[in-house]
Amino acid sequence: MPSPSTFAQAMVPKGASLLRASQAKITRLSLDHIYSLGQCAQTANHRTATLKLSAQFLHRELPARLYQNVTLLQTNKWKSVVEQSPILQSLGERFADDIYLVTGLESPASGATLAKFLDTVRRLQHRHWDHMVLARRGVQQVVDQARKRRSYNSHSYLARQARKSETLVNQFFDTLYTISFGNQFLMSEYTFLAEHGRNLVQRTRPTQVVEQVITQVKRAGVQLLQTSLNRGKSKQSPVHQLAQLIPDIKVVGCNPNISILHIEPYVASILYTLLFNALHTTIRRHCSQFMNQTATESLDTTVRYPKPPAITVTVIGGSEDVCFKVSDEGGGISLSKMSRIWDHVKETPAVTTPANHSSSSTAESPYHSLSKLAQPPSLSSMPFWKNNSFDLPLARLVARYFGGDLSLVSMEGHGTDAYLHLLRRKSLTETLPELYPTAMASPHSAWPVADDILARQATKAKF
Repeated sequence: MPSPSTFAQAMVPKGASLLRASQAKITRLSLDHIYSLGQCAQTANHRTATLKLSAQFLHRELPARLYQNVTLLQTNKWKSVVEQSPILQSLGERFADDIYLVTGLESPASGATLAKFLDTVRRLQHRHWDHMVLARRGVQQVVDQARKRRSYNSHSYLARQARKSETLVNQFFDTLYTISFGNQFLMSEYTFLAEHGRNLVQRTRPTQVVEQVITQVKRAGVQLLQTSLNRGKSKQSPVHQLAQLIPDIKVVGCNPNISILHIEPYVASILYTLLFNALHTTIRRHCSQFMNQTATESLDTTVRYPKPPAITVTVIGGSEDVCFKVSDEGGGISLSKMSRIWDHVKETPAVTTPANHSSSSTAESPYHSLSKLAQPPSLSSMPFWKNNSFDLPLARLVARYFGGDLSLVSMEGHGTDAYLHLLRRKSLTETLPELYPTAMASPHSAWPVADDILARQATKAKF
């Protein structure tokens, strides 16, 4: 692998910026650090100081984090993946441009420099979305080549090598998505704090999140049935009839007083994905006779159709974590498909879903939505996770980012249980890939926690 300095010199005139970024240390943050800063920002006397210190921290931190993307593309482990795609090879310069955008700014200290920095961060968020789309296309090129080799050599050494190549591609995607999610999350926190005076990390009641997500999932289920049943028909099935085919969603075992410090929009997005998967597979398995009606008929208004089996959501608060279990009777997943359920690139094309909803069928292949990684939640339309569902592999990465996990247990011919674990330990820091394990700073070394802000304000007041 080329050394950081060699790569930097090759990128002149951006070489100096890259070299500084390669030598900087990344600060792992915890939910408690971020939450304490947001609480401080809600106090009118401290908001300006909070935003200033947050901007200055991000100005120092972003180049080091963005350089992780450059490092990933230069690492020997992924060399065989990157070299097969000109698109992936071009991403290094794009990430270098991102670093230069940040390092080319003055340290945000006044109103004008703070405003300029905020605009730059917003621009970087949009650029990151473009980068992820390009990365997706580039990796698809690599996977397509591997599958061609496997199809031509189905029982040979080359076929095994092709499968290894696909495994390597998924590991590459895991690392790239984790780094990119961390960058986007950090930028989203800052822009949200600047625009709304509070941060995304909040103390959340899981029961309330589940109830609100259930409402959205049922609405999406009706839209899905409308799309499937009414396509090409002269007589449309009314909504109240379609609602008969939506399975009930029961919430059990939950203590309404349970709370957890987490990123509520992302928790809701993961739950939305799991619940929509469960609803979709249950409807497909138990309502297939209605889904296959002729093009001219509608649901019989005189018939009360049997409801599909209910979906159960169990919420339990343990001493270390809060666990969500989503259980369905949608037919389950075969062992051969379970082995590929966490692959980022699938062979099966996605199924059409309702507008503004992205989810998957756990029995086949999940949908793959990159926009959710690059477009942070917004309060422009409530509830703001409505258009922010994840696919299964990405949902697991997001769950694991702060020490949680997402897993599936399936029984083919019956149904699937999905388990989402979220740790309650507030001090747990981000789970970042250690591409340079020694280049990690203590979370207390640079992050402007609330105590620092209050101390600086008190010192300033003396003079």
